[in-house]
Amino acid sequence: MSRKIGRHYTDRTPARILRASGINEIAVLVGFQAEHIRRTCGPEITYIENQIFAETNSMYFSWLARNFFGDGFVGLDSEFYSILN
Repeated sequence: MSRKIGRHYTDRTPARILRASGINEIAVLVGFQAEHIRRTCGPEITYIENQIFAETNSMYFSWLARNFFGDGFVGLDSEFYSILN
């Protein structure tokens, strides 16, 4: 069962889990409802926006974020995260 983004969701965000694991540089790729996600997750995250999200897929999101990756990255898909929580 998925959960809506809201106060309770942000208490257990993937960003919190990543930070607890020692990962501090976090980028969120946003498209649909980008402003809502920014308000919910806060300013301490880098946001990379796909303005043509309805016409593209996750590979295009990865292309937009390519300069952020550096030496490597951990990718989390929010749809999967929502299903598991």
